[in-house]
Amino acid sequence: MRRIIKFSPLVILFIALVYFYTHNVALSAERDSTLLKPVFNKSMNTGGIYSIDLSDDGRYMAIGRTNLIELWDTVKGGEGKIIESPGMRDITSLKFSPDGKFLAIGGYKTIEVWNVFERTLFKRIEGYGDYITVLTLSPDNRYIAGGSRGAFHSVRIWEVESGRALKTLEWDWRYADDVKALAFSNDGLRLASVAMDSIIRIWDLRSGVVEKVLNKERKDTPIYLSFSPDGQVLAAGTGHGQVVLWRLTDGTVIRRIDAHKGSVPSVQFSKDGKTLISAGLDKKISSWDVLLRSS
Repeated sequence: MRRIIKFSPLVILFIALVYFYTHNVALSAERDSTLLKPVFNKSMNTGGIYSIDLSDDGRYMAIGRTNLIELWDTVKGGEGKIIESPGMRDITSLKFSPDGKFLAIGGYKTIEVWNVFERTLFKRIEGYGDYITVLTLSPDNRYIAGGSRGAFHSVRIWEVESGRALKTLEWDWRYADDVKALAFSNDGLRLASVAMDSIIRIWDLRSGVVEKVLNKERKDTPIYLSFSPDGQVLAAGTGHGQVVLWRLTDGTVIRRIDAHKGSVPSVQFSKDGKTLISAGLDKKISSWDVLLRSS
């Protein structure tokens, strides 16, 4: 059973996350349907938007343009703060650290990590891949993982403090060019990745090897990944409107939900792991009772 809420396409994903985190509640599928009112809604009238992300507490929204980032306070409103990066070309990926202190930005062969509170550049990493398609930071802010467009067939992991490359995770090159999604587990010991081949790989970061492979039959087309808080379940939003949940102990599918008409670019677990929020390109946000103990 689900609830459906309609919003404009530009802010749908971020209204969902802002509401979810700032109200600190899980939207129950058992209650009567209620229309959510946006807590933040801005029209962007100048220039293209290449990427966008929201801090985990729902406070800040980052918008990537050509060589600058607009940082908006969703609570106070007002004008967005500008972070300029003259050396960056087309900011194609953005990711806040879990505590909101850092913002990782990716462009053409370049990654930068900014201190959000001080508005200062903390670290610059150059020379990897092509356009950076996806970034994610570990829960303790120690590591950053990134994937690139083009025939590089790898995910690279750096130490944030030093900018030193620690590991390169590589796989069979065939049909697996662009990296589409990455997610750290809450303990920071595993990384989930999916590239253009639609195969999900769960990496043991201590050894650098794949410990589990999901979606080997390529039945689904994952475009977003999220670990449950206890690390036992992986959720994926797909390009065909489904939300799929895998049990990681044995790699079996727990649930396959026909969630949206069109792609599902975001899925997020509640902090207790009992509820999952999905946002789709059909202009709808849905909440699901996950029932992880049920098979």
